[in-house]
Amino acid sequence: MTSATVGAIDIVAWFVYLFSAVLFVVGLHFMNSPKTARKGNQISAFGMVVAVLMAFIVLFAKGFVNIVAVVVLVVGILIGAVAGVVSAKKVKMTDMPQLVSVFNTVGGGAAALVALNDILTKEGTPDIVVLITAGLGILIGSVTFPGSLIAAGKLQGIKWVKKLNLPGKGVWNILFAVLSVVSLVMLCVQPEQRLLWSILTTVFALCYGLVFVIPIGGADMPVVISVLNACTGTAVAMSGLAIDNVALIVAGALVGSAGVTLSILMAQAMNRPLLSVLAGGFGGGAFPGGRSGVGGSRAGTRAATTGGQREGHAGGQRQRNCLLHSVFPPSFGCDGKTPGRRPRPGFSRMTGLSYRFPAAANRGFVE
Repeated sequence: MTSATVGAIDIVAWFVYLFSAVLFVVGLHFMNSPKTARKGNQISAFGMVVAVLMAFIVLFAKGFVNIVAVVVLVVGILIGAVAGVVSAKKVKMTDMPQLVSVFNTVGGGAAALVALNDILTKEGTPDIVVLITAGLGILIGSVTFPGSLIAAGKLQGIKWVKKLNLPGKGVWNILFAVLSVVSLVMLCVQPEQRLLWSILTTVFALCYGLVFVIPIGGADMPVVISVLNACTGTAVAMSGLAIDNVALIVAGALVGSAGVTLSILMAQAMNRPLLSVLAGGFGGGAFPGGRSGVGGSRAGTRAATTGGQREGHAGGQRQRNCLLHSVFPPSFGCDGKTPGRRPRPGFSRMTGLSYRFPAAANRGFVE
């Protein structure tokens, strides 16, 4: 294949990826309203299908070294597609945060692997731009991978995950955070030793992902999952910058910005600053009473209720109601039915307790 043909294919691929990125943006815009959210999902999914098909066209047009690699790639796509469809159909709406967390695990791990491959298989010494972007992709993706798994386990109520304890959590957090950053800097300073520093960056970031999420209470996990979702998007964008893929850059940036926005809104719904939620992993208490989780709202530390229980339980209930409103707007209904239905009470694995919506949330809805 001549260089002119290869250049033409690259130009066409660039515009197709740009078209896919535009579809991602349009799909995200349609998700602003419950009436058009399904349509937005379909548009975004179509954009991803177009991008994947274009990637295969480029692969077969330019040729490939090993047919086994292509077979493995196709089999992996089929397995992932089947697993995604089956899990999305079977999981209940109240368990969606856990499913999102598992998807974060896959996305963060994939972004880290793409960045690792770009650094280690580069002919010659990679330039500083590739080292920085791919290094950030490795770092952020590796943090997201174990952190999302632990978050999903805590929300699901897995006993051994809930019982995980980390003595001296603040020390471990700071230690692995510093080691991760130092190894990333050394990767950029000594690119000839990129194999060593890439592995160290990955290992330290994986350890930081564990020690960061383990100490945080289960009631704060939805916010943590949203933050990790933003990290996944950022890692994907960094990997896209490293391999010069427009679709990955735009998709990752959209996921990252949307994840940050959602995290802030969820924290505000809990009447807590976002940093105070994340500070739980560094030994910082978010509330005057030193409590966190279900009984850890500000109102929950003031007085006892007439039934002899602390108002912390009532404050925690309000916290859960506000949090559920931020994740499942009343116009959707927590039963996952047609938009416009009255929201129903249900059961949350997040806390192991039933939840209900305030009476004001039921106004204007039909049975």
